[in-house]
Amino acid sequence: MNVEVPQSRRKPDVDRFLEEFKSSLRNGRKPPLAILEYLGMVPSAPKNAVFNPMQIKAIKAGLLSRKPIIVSSPTASGKSLVMYTAIAYELSQYKTCIIAAPMKALVEEKLQELSELMPWASVEPLTSDYEMTDSKIAALSSADVVVTTPESLASRATKYTSEASLFLRRASLLVVDEVHFVGSEGRGATIEIGIVQALQANRRLRPLLMSATVGNVELFRRWLKSLTGREPVVIKSTYRPTKLRIRVIELRREDDRDLMLKQLIERDPEGEFLIFCPTRRQTVELAEELARRFGKDKVAYHNASLKRERRAEIERRFREREIRILTATSTVTTGLNLPAKHVVVYSTRRGPQMVDPIDVAQAVGRAGRPKYHKVGYGYVLVERGMGKWWKKRLKDFAIHSRLFTSQMETEFHINNLLHMGAFSTEEELLKWYEHTLRYAEEGESDVVASSIRRALRRLVLRGAITEDEGTYRQLPLGIVASTFYMWPASIALLRKNIRNLLTETDEQDDVVFCLAIVPLEWYDSYEGLDRDVEVFNIAASHPGAVRKLDTGGYPLHTGLALAKVLHDLLKGETPTPVHTMLKVDVGRILGAVSMMRRMGLVKGLSQSLLEEYRLRFKYGVPVEMLPLVRLPGVGRVYATRLWEAGLRTPEDILRSPEQAREILGAGRYEGVVRALQKGLQAQEVV
Repeated sequence: MNVEVPQSRRKPDVDRFLEEFKSSLRNGRKPPLAILEYLGMVPSAPKNAVFNPMQIKAIKAGLLSRKPIIVSSPTASGKSLVMYTAIAYELSQYKTCIIAAPMKALVEEKLQELSELMPWASVEPLTSDYEMTDSKIAALSSADVVVTTPESLASRATKYTSEASLFLRRASLLVVDEVHFVGSEGRGATIEIGIVQALQANRRLRPLLMSATVGNVELFRRWLKSLTGREPVVIKSTYRPTKLRIRVIELRREDDRDLMLKQLIERDPEGEFLIFCPTRRQTVELAEELARRFGKDKVAYHNASLKRERRAEIERRFREREIRILTATSTVTTGLNLPAKHVVVYSTRRGPQMVDPIDVAQAVGRAGRPKYHKVGYGYVLVERGMGKWWKKRLKDFAIHSRLFTSQMETEFHINNLLHMGAFSTEEELLKWYEHTLRYAEEGESDVVASSIRRALRRLVLRGAITEDEGTYRQLPLGIVASTFYMWPASIALLRKNIRNLLTETDEQDDVVFCLAIVPLEWYDSYEGLDRDVEVFNIAASHPGAVRKLDTGGYPLHTGLALAKVLHDLLKGETPTPVHTMLKVDVGRILGAVSMMRRMGLVKGLSQSLLEEYRLRFKYGVPVEMLPLVRLPGVGRVYATRLWEAGLRTPEDILRSPEQAREILGAGRYEGVVRALQKGLQAQEVV
């Protein structure tokens, strides 16, 4: 496909810009929509009170230049306007900009903001949710601004010369929002790699790193200088238009948690409360309990399980103060603009694991927003004996690299870097490492170099890569791991258990299938599972499979318990808090197994069997109900109602139109009938 990119973009309407600028001043708002033309007239600091002190400092320091910039400033201090000012300036020069946001929810918000602030600009999203079709590639290539995630950015940098990466070759500004996430456990190293890959692929790309919780900005300055070869400008400000008061509350007993929360809410009957919970399930349960006390119409919950439209509606109602109390997960801790006078961190633990202090700091930093409050209040509820520890952590915002910090993660990232084409020899890999945040932090390290060499050897032994006269290349197992973002050791474990446990027949035992597909990431991400009699029932009813099960060195009981989690999902039982904590979703596991089958890594599994299991995991139904959930608009709930009413096949629905219409409703029933009459049962594709 040939992508045609216009030589120049249409200039925004200057009169409209100036009119919007004047209007925004009259209404007392900052005018990001008018900022492009305004800055064209005033290249230094503006003379009127449009910008706050931090923003003026950024402009004077070189925001409108080719210098790399790091902005470290509190939440609600106006970093977004700094970002949009830089973007507007670049677009005035007919250049392309990229925004890398750490979460898909934040990508959605940036898209919405840009469509409102710069409606004349072409803005295009890029995440794993979008397929690289010809039309998508054309849209990306002609976009003014591309909003993406670090993972997708790294993927495009891998294929830098492809047509789909034309936007990256044309870009002049890379904004990395919430850059402190490079220090987060799990995704931090991936974000770091994405930044390195993009800036190495396009040496003209100017980075703008922004965060509210980077205390050690000098480290990031050294890192950017190493990456770009240019001296970065550091904007460090304590300016915050709304005062923030943080209180760490140490609970005497666990039972005091709900009591303390209700007391805080009752102290300010008119104030807005944003309550952060570690798990989705907790947001729902807590919202239901608070609704009984404070009114159903004043309480809601917000998490990633809700559809995008529903989340947007809840956010709107909270901003407009129709909802006063909102329970939420981390989907709203990062950058989403939800003004709340009070922010409560309900718990600092996610199961047995401690919540990252960075996430807690981000949460309480959302308390109090300009135009709404003079003071914001943040509360952190902690267990007994942890008060002093949390007070210290909330003052120390030093961010440290997570790259190459454990054996499995090191293997994972090196395998992915080889897939990206970042290196082909050990020397090239060590040279690549010199441009990372960890190298800027530690310098040359024999420990890291040894870890890298050890990981290369282990990847060869696992069959993920091969080495020939010092040159490395990926093998099918390593390609599967990179494609599905899983550990190479996990793919090797899946291959072994599938070969040992699953027979060459489509009539698989559900329990045995669940035992065979537990990935190694699940073992690593959860410890201390409660002992359950059903776990021992698995051992008693499937002794042969249990004897053959390889748990990768973890306790056998953990493997049985994790298989039970999968089996519960297969049966349609409500996901437990355990499941919400586990790395790698079931769809990704089955996708990896399907690719392993196609590449000849495993045998005896038909694609139709894997498709059946995919649908059963998705809907939580027995195999007999699959013909019903495959019908358009018929999910688990309606399929169950049809089944219980005796309508157990598509033919039954056609034979009992009145009964089916009553169960499905007129619109859904007519859609099903049309599909059946045309012989178009909607089958999802893996």
